[in-house]
Amino acid sequence: MDPPQAWTIPGAQKGGRKLAIVFTCTVCDTRSAKQFTENAYNNGVVLVRCPGCQNQHLIADRLDYFGEADWDIKKIMAEHGQQVKTVTGDDVLEMTLEDLVGKERMQQVLQSVGQEKQDDEQAATETNDEQQKEPSPKSSS
Repeated sequence: MDPPQAWTIPGAQKGGRKLAIVFTCTVCDTRSAKQFTENAYNNGVVLVRCPGCQNQHLIADRLDYFGEADWDIKKIMAEHGQQVKTVTGDDVLEMTLEDLVGKERMQQVLQSVGQEKQDDEQAATETNDEQQKEPSPKSSS
């Protein structure tokens, strides 16, 4: 049974075992996921297109097409001290919300939520103060 369309990762849908990448575009900061065949990653060239700015990102070049034999993003990221999270297993993909949206975006959202909470608490306090200042209606006898 095929997964619902909302569950599929954009990219190669046929052609053998799939690999996937979740990344943040270095041009426009768009976070996205793409999938490609393991064969292309190990034996060919893999480029993924950012859905935000349409820039293409090189993921792997095993054919020396871009001037460096046996190049892949995992090696380059490791050389630059950046963390690469590898998931193994045919049916397992465990990701945190931070994995999906990125560390910087996650911090922005948390700060925004914290500010909204403070604003809501301040508004509630001001409303409560105003209600306490209003004179109570006199009862008529």
